[in-house]
Amino acid sequence: MKLKEFAYNKKTGEIDIEDLKKKIDKDSSCIYIENPNFFGIFEQKVDEIRELIANNQSLFIVGVDPISLGIAKSPGEYGADIVVGEGRCLGNSIDFGGSSLGIFACKNDFLRQIPGRLIGITKDIDGNRAFCMTLQTREQHIRRGRATSNICTNEGVCALAATVYLSWLGSSGFQELSKINFLKGKELAEKITSINGYEKVFSGVHFNEFVIRCENAKKVNKELVKNNFHGGLILDDMFPELKNCILFGVTEMHTNEIVSNFIKNLREI
Repeated sequence: MKLKEFAYNKKTGEIDIEDLKKKIDKDSSCIYIENPNFFGIFEQKVDEIRELIANNQSLFIVGVDPISLGIAKSPGEYGADIVVGEGRCLGNSIDFGGSSLGIFACKNDFLRQIPGRLIGITKDIDGNRAFCMTLQTREQHIRRGRATSNICTNEGVCALAATVYLSWLGSSGFQELSKINFLKGKELAEKITSINGYEKVFSGVHFNEFVIRCENAKKVNKELVKNNFHGGLILDDMFPELKNCILFGVTEMHTNEIVSNFIKNLREI
């Protein structure tokens, strides 16, 4: 299996459709996109992307931020075959890497083709190759004490927390939560770019994450930590062309007071 990366549009931050067309061929089994993408930008041309993938008879896989789906079209609405995502944001607390829950869904056509188990490859604390269970069937829960393996208690608890959280929110509450995240992202980006020396990199519509360029990204993060703020993700290592660019994020958990203090610190820096 070979992985090919396609480019992004340097102006909007969305997928570069022309580059995607060049990369797809008859051997492309599937095309994976994220929406919102890594830069927090909503992909505006998902219908065109889907048509391109369908004409090539490849599978269309979409990674999502679940919270964004309160205001954005679901991947199923624009023809995704498989959808994946991270469910920690659904009522689960932040920790230092512990248990979480993954989201995995597909069209009914592929339901019976999902493997009983998916094993992922990773590295242990010493950098050695290691394996981890990524997806499993419900056998462990149905058979309970008679199950041959029962290793998913933590993920089950996280999934239960997400279920309770969503049931409390309801459809209108979930939509409101999504709207709050979108507006907070827009508001924070505007406040940061109002400070001399900070500019937004992409023109595309973003959710609650966005990329900012400044004079010295590492210095900004270092100074923010001194004032009890965790800075954004510096993008130099992953995207050399985005030197001194920082991916910032904000959620409903950031109060107006926190945002004001953050902006105050950025101005002083």
